[in-house]
This record gives sequence, C-alpha cells and structure tokens, in this order.
Amino acid sequence: MADVKLINPIETADEYEDLFKEEIANYKKSHPEFRKLVVIVDDLDRLSAKKVVAALDAIKAFVDVDECIFIVTCDENILINALEKEKLNKTTEYIDGELFLDKLFHFRMPLPPIIESDMKK
Repeated sequence: MADVKLINPIETADEYEDLFKEEIANYKKSHPEFRKLVVIVDDLDRLSAKKVVAALDAIKAFVDVDECIFIVTCDENILINALEKEKLNKTTEYIDGELFLDKLFHFRMPLPPIIESDMKK
C-alpha cells in the first residue's frame, strides 16, 4: 500500500516561504554539495501590470531565503509604472514603485541602452 501524506492547502506567502525553506533544507541534506539556487526571471516587463505586481509579490515571498539568488532582467520603468498603477487601484495610498524595488532587490544594475550602430558591426 502506498504511503499517502496529506498537506493542507497553502494560503499565505509566509506559508509558501516556510514550505520552500523546508524543501531546500531537505534537499541540502541529501545533496551536501548544494550551495545556492539561482532563479532567473525574464520578460517580467512583458506581463500586464496586474501580473507584474503579482509576480513581484511572489518574488518578495522568497527573496530573503539565504540559499536563493534571484536575477530579474527587465525594464525597471515598466515595473515601477505597473507597481504605482496597480497598488494605487487597490488603495488610496500612493506607492513609490522605485522605493518598492529598492526594498525588494539588494542590487540593481542598470545596463546602458543598446546602440543600433553597434548591432550592425
């Protein structure tokens, strides 16, 4: 007979974070060479404003897990506008999108724009 384990549905970001930390701890026990989990998020700025905010909220739940590194490639102006637009729709309080990103990400590295003449070479 199969061993069945019932898990209560996860409802909050804190519960997801706790489960995630538990899974990483279990993985580390069986894989002692494990050091970091690198999560790369691409095309975040191509989502609707509502989905951008939902994705950033999801990242926020896991960004403080020591074993994780998040790399998010995006046009941060699009993220800032989405944050300010969506958060303002949910509350009368103004949200500073850039301040939100500063608190969420430990390092931000802006890249210079691509110069089309360089692309031809």
